[in-house]
Amino acid sequence: MPTGGITLSIESQFENIFLVGQAINKIVSSIPVSEKTAFEMELAVVEALNNAVEHAHHLQRAKRVKVRVSLESDLVSFTVIDQGAPFDFEAAMRTAAIMENVPEVERGRGLGIIRSLMDEIKYERKGKANHITLIRYLKRS
Repeated sequence: MPTGGITLSIESQFENIFLVGQAINKIVSSIPVSEKTAFEMELAVVEALNNAVEHAHHLQRAKRVKVRVSLESDLVSFTVIDQGAPFDFEAAMRTAAIMENVPEVERGRGLGIIRSLMDEIKYERKGKANHITLIRYLKRS
């Protein structure tokens, strides 16, 4: 399996998120994963980007969101980097878990979706940036 990394960067606007989604899908489709798994990884990254654009950057088009993609022999990781204010990641994850059981709520499900599609989610504050890392472990043959 190929290994390596790439960083993608977009202006912080919803219209650009599909570009990263397409790139993610193409990248992960090149490794031995099913179409379903490739779509799940794309969807998780798109949800994380939506959160960065809306909640971290508050739709400020001048800001940038980066996605670092890393292919390793046993996993794929995606780190979404934004310049939003720090936030309580653990509290957000607890809220996401509660929202999964409230079917009438139409918004606020991004972290829950990400959690259901990925094996791990990590948060770090580095300097003035939020780093959300999504990890999907690959099965060995």
